[in-house]
Amino acid sequence: MPNTNYRAIDCVKTFSGASPHLQTFPEAEGQTFIKGDLVYLVSGEVTECATAPDAVIGIAQYDGQNLGSGVDGTTQVILAHPDNIFEGCKFDDTPGSAVTEVTDVGKTLAMQLDTGKWYIDNDDTSSHDIVRVIAVSPNAPLGNAYGILQFVFHNSAYQLGLL
Repeated sequence: MPNTNYRAIDCVKTFSGASPHLQTFPEAEGQTFIKGDLVYLVSGEVTECATAPDAVIGIAQYDGQNLGSGVDGTTQVILAHPDNIFEGCKFDDTPGSAVTEVTDVGKTLAMQLDTGKWYIDNDDTSSHDIVRVIAVSPNAPLGNAYGILQFVFHNSAYQLGLL
């Protein structure tokens, strides 16, 4: 079973065919997130999510600027909007359980930060399920360990909610 090389989470398309939904927000000081990391708003400022988040604003479009105290800055976020379709790598502590399968489609799963990388967590049994798998990526064939899945964020996990 071949392994898929890790790829950061990315927005690959939208259901509508339009450009991905983006928004610029103030960035909290001291942020060192990287492009593709899950982020959320704390007191109106973008901050990297905790290890297994319950809520997100989206994914970082650019690396954090590690701003000092009193320094203002902004960052762009690809929103966890229901029109945006994302890709990310599947993860499980047991490599054989991280293989992409057609049965992944329709699953509700958590996101997990592991050694500085964000994954779709096939192994999480907590109540942190924030994404629904909608397809196996055409960029990584079925049967690959740590393969790439396409997903959307649950509306309940999207901090901005739906307008």
